[in-house]
Amino acid sequence: MSARGAVIVGGALAGMTAASELADLGYPHPITVLGDEAHQAYARPPLSKGVLKGTDEEQSVLLPDCPSGQIRVRVSSAVTGLDVGARQVSLADGRVLGYDHLIIASGGRPRRLGDGTGQHVVRTIDDALRLRDALGEADDVVVIGGGFLGMEVASAAVSFGARVRIIDVRTPLVQVLGETLGSLTLAAAREHGVSIEVCPGGVAVECEDSGQVRRVTSRDGRAFRADVVVTAIGDVPNTEWLRGSGVTLDAQGWVVVDGYARAQGDGFASGEILAAGDVAMLPQNGELRRMPHWENAIGQAKAVARTLVEGPREKYTPDPYFWTEAFGIAYKIAGPIPPQGDLEVISGDLNERRALVRWSSPAGTTVAAVNHRIPVSRLRKQAREQQNVPAVQFQ
Repeated sequence: MSARGAVIVGGALAGMTAASELADLGYPHPITVLGDEAHQAYARPPLSKGVLKGTDEEQSVLLPDCPSGQIRVRVSSAVTGLDVGARQVSLADGRVLGYDHLIIASGGRPRRLGDGTGQHVVRTIDDALRLRDALGEADDVVVIGGGFLGMEVASAAVSFGARVRIIDVRTPLVQVLGETLGSLTLAAAREHGVSIEVCPGGVAVECEDSGQVRRVTSRDGRAFRADVVVTAIGDVPNTEWLRGSGVTLDAQGWVVVDGYARAQGDGFASGEILAAGDVAMLPQNGELRRMPHWENAIGQAKAVARTLVEGPREKYTPDPYFWTEAFGIAYKIAGPIPPQGDLEVISGDLNERRALVRWSSPAGTTVAAVNHRIPVSRLRKQAREQQNVPAVQFQ
């Protein structure tokens, strides 16, 4: 080996976790992390919660520096190309960096409507701070997309005193939380004065020549006033730098990996290039799926490091865990979503919005804590194995 070491493209959670794990496992060569932002690595989940509301300082989300002198982190280092034959990545500033192993952790960026003019998104610290400033001046806020992120943003907007409208092509949250918990959250949103609009044909954002938002219009002719528009409609892959490299991408551009997190493709040896985090499409139950969540970024990054150091000994099995909070309801969820099967209440009362609930089906067991204190380890244990806990059917 030439001792050029490992290069990790992506300086967020997955990339930094992979670097730390490589060092901990005894990887003997240099480890270089390339991040395209000017900031040091930070946690993203609080951006749409405490940081956006102004209850948390932006410094509170910064991740600790890597203690190992083996790891070099380069900020403001966007990667623009990959030559798998030469084992080199090209950077936007013209530099070329060689590697022995490459870990792709370049993640994604928010999807926008049209050309994106006049729209806010929440992905980076800078995004959250810009939106926080805008919310402080806004009377009417439209959030396009009613998933976890959209609900968190809408909840933050309410805290600023704005009139808030959530627009989605289907009933928000049902596809991720199921009918019961989705309805619970929507009821809480409406109690906070939020309007919910279902626009199956989608919407368009209309702006002045200056770029200032004027309104949002639906395909069926409805118009909604807006001072601030936030799009929370998923993401697109940061993989333009991989086009034509030989690394296999799916139809949307995400990196295809095997059960050991090894990238697929031509022109490079198996295990030479790996991928972790939001950018990776991994095999699950016979199909390729992404899991763009905090816990998977950590788990898959550690699996990448193990595969690189120890070889392909154990396939990566996701251990799903999610959390979100909006409109006074905090959820901790372990297991696959959307949940399937009959809903059982293990303890508490959903009518009071404080309960521990469970779904069981051939697809797996999902356990959710709704404003309910429970250690995450215990929640996950209950999701992994059927518990002999008395339960009642929720009506």
